Amino acid sequence: FPVTIGRLYITDNYSTVVSIDTNDALASVGSAYAIDLDLSIDWTITPLCRVGNLLWIGLLNTVTGNGLVYSWNGSSAVVNQKIELQSGVAAGTSFGNVYYILDTRGSLKRFAGNDFVEVAKLSKENNNHFDGVLSSVNDRYIHPNGMTSTANGTILMLIKNESTDGTHENELPTGAWKYDRNTGLYHKSSITSSEM
Repeated sequence: FPVTIGRLYITDNYSTVVSIDTNDALASVGSAYAIDLDLSIDWTITPLCRVGNLLWIGLLNTVTGNGLVYSWNGSSAVVNQKIELQSGVAAGTSFGNVYYILDTRGSLKRFAGNDFVEVAKLSKENNNHFDGVLSSVNDRYIHPNGMTSTANGTILMLIKNESTDGTHENELPTGAWKYDRNTGLYHKSSITSSEM
């Protein structure tokens, strides 16, 4: 994520973001190009996403299910903005130079200045968190990097509809989901392991 030219930003634990330059020199917390969000171990960083000249850091709390989003310029010792959410951030992407997230309840939201507003929602039987999303390991219904924007002006997401106990959401097929501003969010295609 080249927020600053020549740097790759990564997370190495639940509350820090560090970066590496083109000479493989790691910027450690306390120096420029790294930040410690100073959070408890209950929090886990999910997606890191560059939008414009900011790095967006999505988090979820594995105990409460709440979420946080930070925006950061990639070099200062403090974040630019902190937004508290009722649901954790499961995945995120840049779409039309705006940060979009998919939360732990299946709500697709876009950043609207000071908060996130829902633009679409996965078809789900209830408003509970998806099974497994509060795990500290990434065995969730979507990978933190499981959504991306396309040159055609859409967002694609790869969704897994399987609970840890083997049950499924009845109205939510596994596979590729597509968001289009004109047609909304819909199941685009399923995944198969057989030849086509």
